[in-house]
Amino acid sequence: MVGAEAGPNVDPWTQIIQLEYGGDGSFAAILREQVARTPAAGLGRLEAQLLRALGEPALTEAGRDFLCNQLALVGSAAAVPALSRLLAANATADVARLALERAQGEEDFLRHAVAELDKLNPLPGEEAALDARRRLMQGAERIR
Repeated sequence: MVGAEAGPNVDPWTQIIQLEYGGDGSFAAILREQVARTPAAGLGRLEAQLLRALGEPALTEAGRDFLCNQLALVGSAAAVPALSRLLAANATADVARLALERAQGEEDFLRHAVAELDKLNPLPGEEAALDARRRLMQGAERIR
């Protein structure tokens, strides 16, 4: 049994491995909701679960595509080795490339943000003044 008929005690992480196109997508919906509701502090653990499932030998094509799409949302540099291995096969290259591009974009954004903060080098207590100035500048851009 899979999906809703399998009962409430079935782990969606074990069921997603068997996901088929056109089949019962209830476990995918459960995991998609979990990804959407996970706070930032839990994203590393969630990413590890996605990567573990991605490494399962019995993983279906639909399951792999689903997991890669979720990694595109929450993946970090830790996902790069697993996703890079998928680039070698034509059947998996596209979905892996999309997930990697998203992870790369997130990494670039964070690197840029850290560099900007390093340039500012705020002293203790200056954070509030910098925040007020940033908000003023954002408001000015909206007026244009």
